[in-house]
Amino acid sequence: MSGPAALAIVLALAYCLVLVWLATRQRRIMYVPRTDAIAPGQAGLPAAQAIVLETSDSIRLVAWFMPPREEGPLLLYFHGNAGHLANLAGRFAALTAKGAGLLAVEYRGFGGSGGRPSEKGLHLDADAAYAEALKRGYRPEHVIVIGESLGTGVAVALASRAEVAGVILEAAYTSTTDIAAAVYWQFPVRWLLLDRFRSDLRIGSIAAPILFLHGTEDLAIPIRFGERLFKLAPEPKTFIRIEGGGHQVMDLPQVMSEICAWIAARCRAPAISAESEPLHAPFRSVQNEPPRHRFRASPGPAARRSRRRIGCEPFGSGAGRTMTRHAPLRISRQRSVRKVSQSERAWSANAWRSQGWPRCEKMWPVIGEGILLSHCAA
Repeated sequence: MSGPAALAIVLALAYCLVLVWLATRQRRIMYVPRTDAIAPGQAGLPAAQAIVLETSDSIRLVAWFMPPREEGPLLLYFHGNAGHLANLAGRFAALTAKGAGLLAVEYRGFGGSGGRPSEKGLHLDADAAYAEALKRGYRPEHVIVIGESLGTGVAVALASRAEVAGVILEAAYTSTTDIAAAVYWQFPVRWLLLDRFRSDLRIGSIAAPILFLHGTEDLAIPIRFGERLFKLAPEPKTFIRIEGGGHQVMDLPQVMSEICAWIAARCRAPAISAESEPLHAPFRSVQNEPPRHRFRASPGPAARRSRRRIGCEPFGSGAGRTMTRHAPLRISRQRSVRKVSQSERAWSANAWRSQGWPRCEKMWPVIGEGILLSHCAA
């Protein structure tokens, strides 16, 4: 046998061995759990308590629960493919700081939960979490589903078959098949993948508002997959594009403020004047609708205060405040960072006032970090 022919046979055998290895270990590659159970208090979230849920196939799951305060909604949270809830304690504290409640489930095989993870199993875990929320007396119109990374597929599937108040998706994708095909392009993964999480086929059945968050520099799930899913999603929908953002962007203070306001608008009926649009009205697409840097607010001290900040009030407060937003929040990373002088601050503030724009008090420290909220910029 000639040298080139022998080399070709060796390469073919190596290819087949790698293919068999990927096919037999694909769930170990997709799911990377930490199996140790950590109490919420140990993780830095003493207000939460660990509870146990039971799925329809008799798997016992660990979940973290925090009841909402006042008129706050219940956030049903589904994390990504790795780690466990303890890694997200800081995020949970920020999400619930304004009065929202939390029910975050550890998937089977994660963080003290029984069983082994699979797509079918994760959907059953989501059903158990939703059933627990209803069992505790929370109405579907006060339940907001949040999915992160792999968990966006779980969140989309749940929201497509259950009534919810809203859906928040961080680093969403059309299907895990598309992601795997982009990473392992040299292998026929579309034929071999077991857990496909076809959000592209399910998202059209969602009857609730959807908020998309995605960083432009996401290497795990490139933003093009989130944009494709956004195009398939029904109205009303919102896409927040974070320039320079990586895989996890929800923890950015500016993004968290926007999420807080979006949640408040879904679960509270603010006073809206007849000529105004709904508070934080959703937009078609960041790419298709250029921002118009203009805000309008109803007169009065409460409205004037609302014009000077980005964040949102605790649930149940500020019911008389009316603020109409005409531009989507876009977060972009500046190419160069420079120090802003006091004269520039004064000039810009006066220019904003003369044009009727709000003075964004958080703009200057944000600029210093190299990130700019576009609706606060001239």
